[in-house]
Amino acid sequence: MITSKFSLSRYRFKRNHFSLFFSIILSLACEADICQAQETRKRQLFERLPEHQESRYHHPDVAPLGELIAYSASNDGWNKNTIWIYDLASEQSRELTKFDSTTTIGDVLPRWAPDAEHLAFVSDRMGESHIWLVPAKGGPTRRLTQKPINTRKEGSGVWDCRFSWSPDGSRIVYSDGGDETSNLYTLDVVNGEILQITDLPGKNRWPNWGSDGNTIVYVRDRNGTLEYWTVHLQTREHKKINIDITGAGPYPEWSPDMEWITFQRMEASGFSTYITRYATGETHRLGPNGYMSWGPSWDKSGERLIYHSMKFSGPLILYDVKTGVSQTILEGFYPLGRQWASWSPDGRQFAFNRITYTESGKADTALYVVSTADKRVRRIVSVGIQNDHFKRQAPDWMPDQDLLVGIGGQAGNSEIVSVDMSGKHLEMLTSSKIRKSEVVASPDGEIVAFIAAQDKEEDIWLFDLAREEELQLTFSGGHKAHISFSPDGANVAFSGKQEDSDKWGLFVVSADIGTEQRYSRGKFNYTNSSWLDSDRIYCEVQTDTTRYSEIFTLSEDQSVILYSPEDDKYNCTHLTRDLSRLYYVENSWIGSDMKKVEISKGLVSTFINDDVARPVFSPNDSLVVYVRMESSWPTSSIWSEDVRDIIRSEKLP
Repeated sequence: MITSKFSLSRYRFKRNHFSLFFSIILSLACEADICQAQETRKRQLFERLPEHQESRYHHPDVAPLGELIAYSASNDGWNKNTIWIYDLASEQSRELTKFDSTTTIGDVLPRWAPDAEHLAFVSDRMGESHIWLVPAKGGPTRRLTQKPINTRKEGSGVWDCRFSWSPDGSRIVYSDGGDETSNLYTLDVVNGEILQITDLPGKNRWPNWGSDGNTIVYVRDRNGTLEYWTVHLQTREHKKINIDITGAGPYPEWSPDMEWITFQRMEASGFSTYITRYATGETHRLGPNGYMSWGPSWDKSGERLIYHSMKFSGPLILYDVKTGVSQTILEGFYPLGRQWASWSPDGRQFAFNRITYTESGKADTALYVVSTADKRVRRIVSVGIQNDHFKRQAPDWMPDQDLLVGIGGQAGNSEIVSVDMSGKHLEMLTSSKIRKSEVVASPDGEIVAFIAAQDKEEDIWLFDLAREEELQLTFSGGHKAHISFSPDGANVAFSGKQEDSDKWGLFVVSADIGTEQRYSRGKFNYTNSSWLDSDRIYCEVQTDTTRYSEIFTLSEDQSVILYSPEDDKYNCTHLTRDLSRLYYVENSWIGSDMKKVEISKGLVSTFINDDVARPVFSPNDSLVVYVRMESSWPTSSIWSEDVRDIIRSEKLP
C-alpha cells in the first residue's frame, strides 16, 4: 500500500462526483462514433499483375476524365517504386517510369495534371526528395524543384512531400521543410518561380488546391496534434476546419465541389480513410471491414473515392499450452496494439477493447470479456481508445476481479473509468480533462496508475481510490509507455524517451516518492518490460542489428542477457514464471510460427505452427490467446468506394 503522497496541491486533482448517468454518456462519446458506407459499395478495382503478386499497389490518383488511374507499384516492401497507369476501359496496366537504382523509396505519390497530358510525382532519386514531371504517354522525366523539398534527418521525407496542382495546371503547391518546420510554397511549372504561401511555426504540410483556385487545405502540426486549416491565396486569411472526431491525419483532398474533404488517419486498428463535410465537420469512416485503407483520392464525379487497401484481421484463437488444443473465439478480429488484452489474476477470463460495426455501418468501440470455461464473449460497455499502436490498449483488472479499469471519453479529453462485469455500474474516477492512456491497477487495488499528456509531454500519474485524488508521479516529460506495478506495489516500471531521442529506455519510479532511475544502457530500445518479482524486471531489447532478452536486478543495478537469437526475427516474447522457457514469434505484425526456447539448453523449436500474431499468455502460462492473422501482407491493392449515400444525405440536427 502507498502510505505517503505529494504535498504540491497544484499537481492534485480532486474527483468531481458526476452522476452515473453522465459518466455513461461521456463514455459513449468515443471517437469511434462515426458512420461508414455499406460494404457492397466497396470493391477492389483491379487485380495485380502476375509479376506483382508480392508488390504493393498504392497511392492512386484518377485522371481528370476518369478513364485512367495512376499508382505506384513497389518491388521491395514500400521501396523500389515505379509509376504505373491502369486503363479502366481496356483493363490493361503499363509502366510509366523506370526504376532508378539511385533511389530507395523510388517514384511515388503520382498526381495528374489538369490537362491529363502529364503527371507529376515525388522521388528520392540521387538521395534527395524532389518533384518530377513525366508525359502521360511516356518519355523523359524532368525535375521541377531545384532544391530538395524535404530534409528530414531520420527516415525518408518522401511521404511528407505530397503536393497538388492548381486547377489551371500552371502551378504546384507543396511543403518545404525538415524535422522542425515546414511551410507552403507554389512552384510555376513553366518558369520555376517559387512563391511562399505561409510563414508559420511548426510543420505545415500536405496541401491540396481547391477547384475555386483560391483555397488550399493543409495540415498544421502543433506539438504532435494535427489540425486542418485553409489559406485563401488572395487574402492570405487562414481558417481552421473543425471535424467531429478527435485528431486529423495526412493527405487531405478536396472533393471536386469543395463540399467534402477526404483524408487518411493512423489509428490503433491501423490506417483508415475518412471523409468530412467542410461546412459542418460531419465525418465518416470508409474502407472495407477487416482491412486497412489509406492514400485516398476523389474521382471526377465526386461520388467515388479510390484508395489502396490491405486485409488485416483474422480469428481470435485460445490455445491450451498443455494439450495443444486451440479454439476459435471470434472471427474477423483485429488486435488494438501489441498489448491488446489482459488476463484476470486467476487466468479464467481475459479482457480487450474491440471496434465492430453495426448493420447500419455505425462503429462501436467497446470493452469485451471472454470466459475460458465456456468461451462466452460478453460486450461490457462502450469505451475510448488511444490511436497509438505502441501504447498498451488493454483494460486492467482490479485484484478482486469484479472490476476493470480503462479509458472513457474521447481521445483528446479522456478519463479513467471503472466498470463491473455487468457493465451497468460504470464510474468515472478522474476529472482532470487531459489526454490519458495506459491504465494499470496496483496489486492491492488501492491505486491506479496512468499516463497523462499535456501538449507533447507525457508523465505518469496516480489515482488514489480512497482519497479520490489524482497525483502526478513523474515530472520528466517526453514520451512514456508500457507502465506496470511491481508485485509489492512499491515501484512502477516504464519505457521512456525524450523528444530529441528515438530510443526507448527502461526506467523505474518509486510509487511513494516519485524518484526515477534509468536502468537501460546505450542507445537501444528497451520495451515491453514485465516484473519477475519485486527486484527483477524482464525486458526486450532492440539494437540496430539484433534483438535479445535481458533481466535487470534492481538491488544490484546489474543485468544479464537471458537469450539472444541469431537474427532480429524476435517479437512478442514471453518468459515463463519458472524462467525455464521463452516463447516468441518472428513477426508480430502479420503472424508467424510461435517458437519455444528451452533456456537451460538453448534449444529452439516450433511450438505453434500457425500465423500467430500478438500472443498474450495467462498468468500461470497455461493458456495463450492470439490472432491468426489472415492478412494480405505484403500486398496492397487499389479499391473504389461509392459515397453517394453519404454525400447526398443531410445530417439531422
